[in-house]
Amino acid sequence: MSDSNAYLKSISSDSPLNKPTSIPHSSVPKLPDYLANTKFAEMYYKAHEILRSVTLPTEWNVDDKCTHLNVDSDRLKVNYIGPGVNDFDAAAIRANHSMPPRYDGLTFFSGFSKPYGPKFTTGDTIGCCLNLRDGTAFYTKNGQHLGIAFRDLKGVFYPSIGLRTRGESIEANFGHKKFKFAIEHYM
Repeated sequence: MSDSNAYLKSISSDSPLNKPTSIPHSSVPKLPDYLANTKFAEMYYKAHEILRSVTLPTEWNVDDKCTHLNVDSDRLKVNYIGPGVNDFDAAAIRANHSMPPRYDGLTFFSGFSKPYGPKFTTGDTIGCCLNLRDGTAFYTKNGQHLGIAFRDLKGVFYPSIGLRTRGESIEANFGHKKFKFAIEHYM
């Protein structure tokens, strides 16, 4: 018997895997009895395991940040507490997980910057979208699409931010609240 068949046979109707849990992504909806022990059931449970293995960024990683940054207990708000005298005082933090991989003002990429979009200031909402289907990324300002910023993106990407002015702060939304930009039109 293959490992996947053993896995399927070990799932009884009383199994917790067939019952909803309080964490939606970890539950496996029960298949109708007529599909039990079929090729469809095997594919269904394999697909569920793959989907469960996908992690998304949900908060800032307090163990992967500059000492000039303070992270609130919710791990969504970041405050700059450094000297803020020059660019060498800049500080960065990245999210707790990368975006699911596809391949191996200013935009900033691998140490290079170029003009992109309008400047932003206190009170603006800046969004960033990585399109995993076509390898592009774009930014939004206050819900308005600013055009493609990067093309042919490959590799692993972590949401990150940089601050360099005393008193600067940001609050991130990793999807736990509705986005200002209508992202559902791009899905």
